[in-house]
Amino acid sequence: MTDNNINPFEFFFQLSRRNKLNQKHSNEVLFEEILKIENALNCVKSTVYDNPFFLIAPTTISATHEWASKTDNYKTLDEAKRNSLFKTGFIPLNRKLLAKKTIIDLFEDLKVKGQNVILDKDYGLIILPDDALKKNFYLGMSELERYGKTYPYLKSGLSNIFSIGAIRAHSLLNNKMDFSPIDVLIDSREDLNKLISTIKRKLNDNKSRFQIWFRGQNNEHILREIDSDLLPFAPWRSYTDPSLVPSIFRGADTIYDDLNDYTGKLSEIHELETALNAHLNIPRYNLRNGNDKNIKKYFKGTVWEDSNSAFTVERVIDGNISEFHDYNPVFRALQTSLFLQHYGVPTNILDITKDIDVALFFSQTKNTNGKYKLLEDVKNSVIYIFLLDPKTDRFIDSSELLEEFGVQRPLRQKCGVLAGASFMHQNYYSRFISIRIKLSNFINFDRKVNEEFLFPSEDQDPVLNHLNNYTKKNSFKHVHAF
Repeated sequence: MTDNNINPFEFFFQLSRRNKLNQKHSNEVLFEEILKIENALNCVKSTVYDNPFFLIAPTTISATHEWASKTDNYKTLDEAKRNSLFKTGFIPLNRKLLAKKTIIDLFEDLKVKGQNVILDKDYGLIILPDDALKKNFYLGMSELERYGKTYPYLKSGLSNIFSIGAIRAHSLLNNKMDFSPIDVLIDSREDLNKLISTIKRKLNDNKSRFQIWFRGQNNEHILREIDSDLLPFAPWRSYTDPSLVPSIFRGADTIYDDLNDYTGKLSEIHELETALNAHLNIPRYNLRNGNDKNIKKYFKGTVWEDSNSAFTVERVIDGNISEFHDYNPVFRALQTSLFLQHYGVPTNILDITKDIDVALFFSQTKNTNGKYKLLEDVKNSVIYIFLLDPKTDRFIDSSELLEEFGVQRPLRQKCGVLAGASFMHQNYYSRFISIRIKLSNFINFDRKVNEEFLFPSEDQDPVLNHLNNYTKKNSFKHVHAF
C-alpha cells in the first residue's frame, strides 16, 4: 500500500461508520450517511454524467405506507391510482432531498406545488401534478441532448430513446423504424451462428461503427405492468420492457421501511472497494515523469473521450514541482465496478460479453448452492444482443480496464461494462436491447467455457481469496464475494 493509493485513515473511518450503523438512527441521519458514501464510492462515478441526481441515494425517506398521503397534491390521480403506481415501480421524489444535490429547484419554473412528485424509478420520468405547466418531466435531459446530436429522430420523439437498441436493429436488418426488440426463436447452434453472421455482415456492409455484445440469462425478468387506465399518465409504459436492473438496486422496493439495512449494505460495498484497491495496489494516479509531456489518453474514440479526458495533478513541495500524475476518475470508477461486479459485490453496472459461448453458458446453467448446473429445460432462457455505439453509449471493453492486475474472471468471461444506471433510472440498460433470442432447445457451446474456467477457485484466484477472508474477518452482514 502506498500513499498514492489508499489513505490508511479510510479504513479507520469505515470501521467507525460500521460501528455507528450497528445502532438505530433516524432516516434523516441515514440519508446524510448515504450521501457521504455516495460521494466517496468510486464505482458510481461513471454514472454522474447522464443521471447525476440520485446515484445510490433513495429519492424519498418516507415509509411506503406514507407515500399516498405525501402525494395528495395529485388530484386526477386519486389515492387508489397512486397506490397502484407505487406497486409497479413508481416512488415519490422529495424536492427537499433533491435540493441537497442540486443548486436550483428543477420544478419551480414548472409551477409544481407540493414537496413530492411521482417518479418512475425504472426510467427516470416524472408524472407532474395537475397544476404543473407540463405533464411529464425527464431527469436525463443532458443525455437526451447528447444522443440527439447523433440521432435526430430523438428530438421529435423523446420516448424513442427508450427503444434505441430496437431502432438500431430494425434499421440495420429490416430497413425500417420499429420500437420493440426483434424476437428470434433459436433451436440449433447452426441457426444461432447464421443469425450472428448475418448481423456482422450487415454491420460490415453498412460500415457501421456498432459493436455486437451479448448477455445470457437463464430466466427473463419482466417489469411489472401498470393498469391500462394509468397509461395516459405514463405512456412510455405501453410496452413492457425486460428488467435489466443492476445488482445494487435489486430489492430496492423494500429499503424504505428499513433504511438502516440499505445504508449498511452501501457501507460494506465502500469498504470492500477500499480493501480491493489496496489489495491490487490500484493507483489513484498514474505517476509520470515531469519531462514526459504525453498525458495518458483514456477512452479514445468513445463517448467518454471529450468530457472525461485525463487531467494532470502536480505535487508541489517547498515551491518545487516534484511529481506529475495523470488522473481519470471515470476510468478508475469503471475499473472498480468491473472488479467488484465479477466477485458478487453489488454495483450499478451491467456486465456483458463479446463471446457467444459465454452467453450460452449463463443462459443454460443455474447457480444452485454455489455450483453451476446445466438446465434440464431452457424454455425461460434468453440471450440479449446489444448493438452498441461507442460514440454515444457508455460502455467499454473490460480488456481496456484490466491493465496488469491479473483479475481472472472478467478476463476469461471476455466482458464489457455497460454504465449509467442510477437509483432514479434503474432499468436504464433495457433500452439497449436490440434482439431477444429465446431458446427452444439446448444449444451446444464450447465445453471449455465451464464453471472451473469462468470462476477460478480461491486457490487459483487471489482476489477471491482476499475478498472472502476480508468479509469473514470483519463479519459483513450484507455483502459477500462468491
